[in-house]
Amino acid sequence: MSSVTLYAYDLSDGTKNTPVDAVTVFVFSEDGSTFIESGETDSNGEVVFELPNEIYWVRFFKQGFSFAKKLSIEVTEDSDFEVGGQNLEVRPPATQTNLCRVSGYVMNAGGQHLPDVTAEFAISDYARISAGRMVGAEKVITYSDEDGYFEFDLLRGARYDAVVESFGDQVFHILVPDLSFTHFTDLIWPFVARVELSASSVSLGVGDTEDVTAVGVLSSGVEGRFPSAESMKDPDTWRLVIGAKSSDTQVATVVQNGEVLTITAVGTGTCEIQFTPRITAARRLPVSTVELDTISVTVS
Repeated sequence: MSSVTLYAYDLSDGTKNTPVDAVTVFVFSEDGSTFIESGETDSNGEVVFELPNEIYWVRFFKQGFSFAKKLSIEVTEDSDFEVGGQNLEVRPPATQTNLCRVSGYVMNAGGQHLPDVTAEFAISDYARISAGRMVGAEKVITYSDEDGYFEFDLLRGARYDAVVESFGDQVFHILVPDLSFTHFTDLIWPFVARVELSASSVSLGVGDTEDVTAVGVLSSGVEGRFPSAESMKDPDTWRLVIGAKSSDTQVATVVQNGEVLTITAVGTGTCEIQFTPRITAARRLPVSTVELDTISVTVS
């Protein structure tokens, strides 16, 4: 038997730092034919099961949230699993699978919501077919309502040049995430929200190497890489959103090749592989403080 902790978090803020309590969790056999056990997440968003070492199908349910319909977990030892839930009130989803719904508010310097603010999004892809249909109109023009609220759809994965009223002639180069929803502010001014790791710790002997996958995720939901103005039209030149470094190069070094990190053990001891953002985020008040996960390295 292994102790398995399942953690449910709210995807709305782009991080994994907002737990969702009172989520009912059902555990089934791998093929879904046999019910095993159920429980409910606590105030920390966690529920713990004692399970034999097998593969399971896990379902999460809470009114107002949408979770992946089939989460497969393989239990081989005491372990933790995480799953994000889409907050349907805070982030309403698009109703078509090829679209991403953008929503959010705009306000003035006094904190009042601003109506009738114009935002224009001109698609910058040379050509695009979406859901089997040619994309003809190249521009989306939208306005905030009387409450300063935006809600509109853009094409998933498409690149746009955006102009927002009150920012003059400044053009924002954006990439729409492959998600059914995102936040208006984070679409224009994303920050690195988290790092998805294939392993959070490694143990090596001196001279050994190990590859770990590390994918930076922006608050908008975009993963891995992000275009600059100069590289907007060439995805091969898009920059990685995170950089990696070792806290002690006398213990281990790290070489970053795209999303793959090659960790090499140099000498006995422990260190961490740490991550830093490679994109400049807009200033936020209060100041945004996101601590990115690290990889713990032990060399013997």
